[in-house]
Amino acid sequence: MGEKLSFESRYCLTTAMTKEYAKYVFCKTTRILGGIIMLVSAAALIISMVWAGYGLSDITLFILCFTAGLLIYNYYFLISMVVEKQAKRNGMKEPPECAVYFGSSVRMKEGKEEIAVKYPQIEKFYNLPNLFALETENKRTILVPKDSFVIGKAEDFEAFVKEKMQRQI
Repeated sequence: MGEKLSFESRYCLTTAMTKEYAKYVFCKTTRILGGIIMLVSAAALIISMVWAGYGLSDITLFILCFTAGLLIYNYYFLISMVVEKQAKRNGMKEPPECAVYFGSSVRMKEGKEEIAVKYPQIEKFYNLPNLFALETENKRTILVPKDSFVIGKAEDFEAFVKEKMQRQI
């Protein structure tokens, strides 16, 4: 290798990690939209029952809107079920170990696949409860669990990556 690494992370991807990414990043917008639709339809239902005196058909419409908002909000659970089915379809076999190296660039090796990304190509950095997610400009995401560092500490990682992202632009 020869390159001096500031951080190195080694882990095997788990369904819990994928679910966490789906919940906090991938489905964030749909969860917010679903919550807003539920609140608006609940408020409209209360207003229609108390002040406007709408009939049963109007109340049914508000209930349907609330249910639609609830379904949109719970889109995350659908994604979670898909992740679990994919894991079962893969025969629950152990996924290959991922190694992510942070030196002059970010390199990730997962099984036979290897990608390299320069820090300015990282568009978004997410600090989630149990992992970090680095989203690149071509919409690939590198997940780094907080407890997987072989070189470096998780506490210093966010500042390091954000500094590299800004410095090299």
